Amino acid sequence: SLLSGRKILLFDEATANLDSHNERQIGDVLTNLRGNHTVLVVAHRLSTIMDADLIHVLEHGRLVASGQHHQLVEEVPLYRDLAKEQRLV
Repeated sequence: SLLSGRKILLFDEATANLDSHNERQIGDVLTNLRGNHTVLVVAHRLSTIMDADLIHVLEHGRLVASGQHHQLVEEVPLYRDLAKEQRLV
């Protein structure tokens, strides 16, 4: 009932303080919500957003790139460096 009637949902660092097991569970919930809602997720932990339809990369408050995870890893040094630091590539 909390989400009924909501078309856009914003989650700001929703998994920042969770262990990897609970992060995956929240990720599954967010994935399921995508069918009926526009879901916006703000995250520094890339594992939270890797499967997103579209990822926007910000640097110093400015949009520097947009794309899917695999595209950003290949084409955007900032994103690739974050992915390497988090052992996602």
